Amino acid sequence: ESKNKIKNLKSRYLNACDDQDPDKAMNCFASGKIIIDMGHVGFFETRESFAELYKSAGCHDYIMDLHHGSNPEIKVIDDNAKGLWGLNYRNINLLNKTATLISAFYYDQYKRIDNEWKIVSSITEYKSALHLDYSEDVLKTIIADKSTAGSVK
Repeated sequence: ESKNKIKNLKSRYLNACDDQDPDKAMNCFASGKIIIDMGHVGFFETRESFAELYKSAGCHDYIMDLHHGSNPEIKVIDDNAKGLWGLNYRNINLLNKTATLISAFYYDQYKRIDNEWKIVSSITEYKSALHLDYSEDVLKTIIADKSTAGSVK
């Protein structure tokens, strides 16, 4: 039962990101001090600071995202749990005419708080990234590497 609730929590988070709903995404995390380490994207110690970046960077009509979490490995110990998730991420930026494809792992920690599971730590490890420009109606590779660090703002 706890594993299913954690899977639903992570799905709710990923769907909220795609729906550009930073408040719903933020509420998947525990209040107070937490860890969200997204590498070059940013390091956050509160869910509110994460939501602020998400609002300014990801919540625009010209941004289309897909966050697809898969292959969960979840281990529950009492009121704590650890999870490993695969991430398949796609971004189309209609303003800059770019497309980005990323694969990554999420290393999550969860805590049951008032009988509800919350994310208390999420660390992203990037595995592959392909950032493309389609401004001239031809796909041009901007970067093909383990992450888009330095090429995507």
